[in-house]
Amino acid sequence: RDTRTLLYAGRLLPFKGVSLAIEALSRLHGWRLIICGKGPDEKRLRRIAEGLSIRDRLEFRGWVDRDELARIMRDEADVFVFPSLHDQAPLVVAEATAIGLPVVSLDRGGAPLLGARPVETRSHARTVAALARAVQEAYGSGPGMFSGRDEQGRRLRSLLVERGLLERTPEE
Repeated sequence: RDTRTLLYAGRLLPFKGVSLAIEALSRLHGWRLIICGKGPDEKRLRRIAEGLSIRDRLEFRGWVDRDELARIMRDEADVFVFPSLHDQAPLVVAEATAIGLPVVSLDRGGAPLLGARPVETRSHARTVAALARAVQEAYGSGPGMFSGRDEQGRRLRSLLVERGLLERTPEE
């Protein structure tokens, strides 16, 4: 693909940090952002995208079921972004890393423990810039540490398949 794809999935609430992902997108030429989720922050997020003149690179898909999200992760996304300011055990990060999708998060909450590449949270502008850099680096370096290529990743993937949260592949 000519355009690389960034993916966010979750509720659209201010503390989820989706506005940071949208601002980072404005610094990522050749990228688009798919947002899967609904919530009261959607109107504000759309206004931010309009103000940054990147509305044409942003797609709001609303809430999607787990199977469709896994398909999007496998078939459409290049990097998963999880810029939440407060989430202790984000299952969606475990799902993305188990599929082999590189994940970038903030250095808050449990996302880094589930395989996300953490970005240091500093001033607003520095955090946005660091998030954009981390997305580029994650894209260039491939899947994260729990990508299924290492033993811990294989165990995480196996657990998610066993619980019905990920589909079994033909090799499993």
